[in-house]
Amino acid sequence: MGSPKRGHHHDLYQIEASLKEILSLLSEVEIDHKVLFLNADAGFDSENLRQMLEKEKIISNIKTNLRNNKTAKNYYYFDEELYKRRFNIEKANAWLDSFKALFIR
Repeated sequence: MGSPKRGHHHDLYQIEASLKEILSLLSEVEIDHKVLFLNADAGFDSENLRQMLEKEKIISNIKTNLRNNKTAKNYYYFDEELYKRRFNIEKANAWLDSFKALFIR
C-alpha cells in the first residue's frame, strides 16, 4: 500500500503523506482504521508520527529510538511480545515478494 519512494531516504521520509495515502485507500475499501495498530521499529520513532496516529485513533507500538530519547522525556506503552511478532510478519511479506519476481517473468 502506498507509493514506493526513490533514492536513499530514512524511514520517516514523507511519512505524513504516506500515512494519508494509506488511510485514503483503507477508506475507499471501507476498512475502518480506528483501533488498528502500527507495529514499527525504532526508525519510525517520531513525535509527529505518534501524534498523527493518535489523532486517527491508531494504536502505535513503536520501539523507542534511544539515540533520540536519551532522557526518556515521554513514556509510550510498548508491547514487546507484539513487537517480536513483527519479524514473522516481515518474513511472510518477503516470502510473498519473492513470488512477484516469478510472476513478472
